[in-house]
Amino acid sequence: MLDVDDICSVIGAIDFKSNEAGYLGIDPYDALSSPRLPALLQYHGRLRQIALQAAKRSPIDLRPALGVAPRRIVKALGLFASGYAALHAAGWEGPAHERAQTLLAWLQAARVPSGRGWAWGYEFDVQTRWAFYPAGTPNMIATAFTGNAFLDWYEQSSKEELLATARGAAQYLEDELIVDVPRGEYFAYVPRATTLIHNANALGAAFVARVGHFTGEKELVGLGHRAGQRILQAQDESGLWPYGEGKNLGWIDGFHTAYVLDALYTLWQVSGDRALAESLRRGVNGYIERLFTAEGVPRYSTSSLYPIDIHCASSAIDLFTRLGHLDQKYLVMAQRVLAWTIANMWDPEGFFHYQKTRWYTNKVNYIRWSQAHIFKAMTRMLRTMTT
Repeated sequence: MLDVDDICSVIGAIDFKSNEAGYLGIDPYDALSSPRLPALLQYHGRLRQIALQAAKRSPIDLRPALGVAPRRIVKALGLFASGYAALHAAGWEGPAHERAQTLLAWLQAARVPSGRGWAWGYEFDVQTRWAFYPAGTPNMIATAFTGNAFLDWYEQSSKEELLATARGAAQYLEDELIVDVPRGEYFAYVPRATTLIHNANALGAAFVARVGHFTGEKELVGLGHRAGQRILQAQDESGLWPYGEGKNLGWIDGFHTAYVLDALYTLWQVSGDRALAESLRRGVNGYIERLFTAEGVPRYSTSSLYPIDIHCASSAIDLFTRLGHLDQKYLVMAQRVLAWTIANMWDPEGFFHYQKTRWYTNKVNYIRWSQAHIFKAMTRMLRTMTT
């Protein structure tokens, strides 16, 4: 197994390389920001999806040819800020506090105000199987991860301005993203969308409940708990969840499953609901059984090992580290996944590769999808191992 020095070495390399670049980077989903794509793409969802997927899957970085420059990505900075909170708590000798304060100030300035609250979005247009949303559109994923970064630092400093920022994000989720239907309330992915995406709902439910826990607002905790009931409803016999409800949304992948399980853990901690604890138990068992090989290699989905994706690995490490507080066996699982990932996906240049397919390794360096997520996961593991 890896020791503390091994983990610190990799964390230090990612920190150095990311900070040196000013936290600028590219993303698997940023191709639609290219000024060189035909205007026809603006009017045809399927063509947009093809262009995005072509750039995403290419083992050669096409962004220089497409005119897509590296940029700061909100979610990446939120993940790095959370990672620095864990490093600060672990007593890391590096400038974790100073790094994080710079990132949090930038994130404050990048908020998208709306009504009584604010939120965060992606810096590029996104076309998915179920929706298109343009650059800057506030979305649940960017908002929940970024909002949690402010809560992570509030836990350590008790600075009310950090909690106020997170509270404003929770207000946005309550005002703009709640969908109320006969089967119960849930959080949408983006404004005016009604498609139920289970990981997005789970992240929203956990975030507002966590905010309510810190502010003492039982109404927010209750809102998160009610949205969490849709998670329980959607859990299948194996203990897992499809990506969403709707046509072509029935697949089950590793990183979205980890998102749901992590959110269930938070909801259970905040509410004490035993039904959430039982759902978490069943979900973790199904996750380990169906989304990992016997050697602990993270599968992409329940139907395929490949492509082995760094995001599946990092989300697993993060989740199992948290669950280590319940049982030491989960921390052992986290270490197994990390050891495999470093051995097979770490580049000596100081970053993690994106994917391993059956035939080749995609070594494109993505700051949000790859480096930021595993940085956060590894820093949390370090904190657990040293405190």
